[in-house]
Amino acid sequence: MPTRRTILRAGVLAGAGVAASACKPLSPEKSTSVIAFHGLRQAGVQTSPQSHLVLLGIDLTPKSGAEDLGRLMWLWSDDAARLTSGQPALADTEPELAVDPANLTVTFGIGPRLTQLVSGVTLDPLPHFSTDKLQERWGQTDLVVQLCADDLISLTHAQRMLLKDMAGLGVLRWTQSGFHQRTDDGSSGRNLMGQLDGSVNPRNANEHDALVWADGAWKHGTFLAVRRIEMHLDTWDELDREAREFTIGRKLSNGAPLSGGKDEFADPDLHATDKHGFALIDPASHVARSRSAMNGPQFLRRGYNYVEPTDGTSGLIFMAYASDLAGQFVPVQQRLAEQDLLNQWTQAIGSAVYAIWPGAPKGDYVGRAQLGLPR
Repeated sequence: MPTRRTILRAGVLAGAGVAASACKPLSPEKSTSVIAFHGLRQAGVQTSPQSHLVLLGIDLTPKSGAEDLGRLMWLWSDDAARLTSGQPALADTEPELAVDPANLTVTFGIGPRLTQLVSGVTLDPLPHFSTDKLQERWGQTDLVVQLCADDLISLTHAQRMLLKDMAGLGVLRWTQSGFHQRTDDGSSGRNLMGQLDGSVNPRNANEHDALVWADGAWKHGTFLAVRRIEMHLDTWDELDREAREFTIGRKLSNGAPLSGGKDEFADPDLHATDKHGFALIDPASHVARSRSAMNGPQFLRRGYNYVEPTDGTSGLIFMAYASDLAGQFVPVQQRLAEQDLLNQWTQAIGSAVYAIWPGAPKGDYVGRAQLGLPR
């Protein structure tokens, strides 16, 4: 394979002197906010959610094949490894912005069309759910890049560097930006409806291994469903606190199920009743509908709030990671679409699925082994 420099497009490098200086560490001090890029699995999945997200949906040029995809993954992996470690990208014209990665993670995935380039892996689109009102502008793409960090400067800079790399190889179709409420006590962050979001996520390594990470041809990879969910907060605000808790099936204060429990992690008792015989958790509530479709935490939820500055709409960028989307995510989503009190205030307007590559060791790049390309 040719050297990195022969691949970079004209105009990316500001001259050999700039590129050479950009490769040098800016400071002998090592940042403490570093999450390693290389490894068996990609970072940014099992990683605790950072404060900020940028999700990039990208299409390869129509006639691109495995070698073109491999070239792009090589460029991206090289820059991602640098940026996540606090070093500037090779073509970095603002290297000062890379000094503190602020827990930056960069995670790469491919859509159904490109999984055809990988032996033994198939990825089917999600079925249409009855409550969907999908907009084409938030639809399926060939590639997804998930960037997360605790600082917007670090995140935006990394986004800019990776978009430079794909000149002539891909086209940006959409960008989805979001924010997450980080907590210090182990509780889940709140969404814009005020609810703790992510209470039933896998909590230990065994659950992650069984529910999130794939095996076989895609070992150490996973599969991702991206759902852009618009929230109708104007009418949600018309409900009193009791009605909002009734709709979800949880207390607003601490996320505990209405059936009882000290916190959000208590198991809901869907059969519990009050002294009059009425269910404490309504069978049509969000908790009841989702829990009845699964036995424990069935996939990893990684949600980020969004607010569109142009029109003021807001909602959730909902990312579900699973070893088998059809067997884990789809049944829950179908049950919610059939009947969920929350459907009156939420609407899925975007949907896409991706195969998240396994990780790569140092000296290699993400996707090379799965594409069968030489080093």
